Amino acid sequence: MAPGVLPERQPGSRYANAEQERGLVALALCSGNSRRAAKLLADRGLPIPRSTLKQWPDLYPDQYAGVQTRVLPELKARLAEEHTALAEDLMDLSREMAGRLMIEYTELPVRDLSSGIRNATVASAVHTDKARDLRGEATTVVEHRSIKEIERRLRELFNVPPGEPLVIAGEAEEIEIPAEIPEGTDEA
Repeated sequence: MAPGVLPERQPGSRYANAEQERGLVALALCSGNSRRAAKLLADRGLPIPRSTLKQWPDLYPDQYAGVQTRVLPELKARLAEEHTALAEDLMDLSREMAGRLMIEYTELPVRDLSSGIRNATVASAVHTDKARDLRGEATTVVEHRSIKEIERRLRELFNVPPGEPLVIAGEAEEIEIPAEIPEGTDEA
């Protein structure tokens, strides 16, 4: 056999390499869930038992790692879409519940609807945040300002004209720094 050419099937395997590849891709797309991967494959005409699929990442770690690397962007995109759809559905549900609360607030136990609205709203926010994370979008915004920008903004807020001292009341505690750092501690 020529170098770099894989045999039709691995020794001792009842599945052809192409079938194994499809099984490993299904596993990667299902985040390693062998039950979901087996169903996905069966729905597409390739019945591979769940127990077999569950063993393959351990039996073929290099191939599985390669498949994961190839499939990960697609998986993240699909999961981001699913989280976005869930977030939108939950926002719609929250909107419907709020409308119902406004119409029927005299007849309904408010705690039930308000709890439902809160839960749907929080779940929507969680799915929105997860979708952003999967897309590689910022989930936290960090702002950087220079000391001059901070001073200018404080002068504006407290109406302190330039040239006058900017005094901010507060308390501080002086901490003594040991002359030597004791052994067993990290040095900066």
